[in-house]
Amino acid sequence: MHMETFSSLLVLKNGANGLLGSLRNVVN
Repeated sequence: MHMETFSSLLVLKNGANGLLGSLRNVVN
C-alpha cells in the first residue's frame, strides 16, 4: 500500500471518529 493512500485513510478515519464524537456530545 502506498504511504499517500495510508495517510489519507487515517485522515478519513480520524474525521469519522470526530464526527461520531460530536454526534454523541449532541445526543448526550
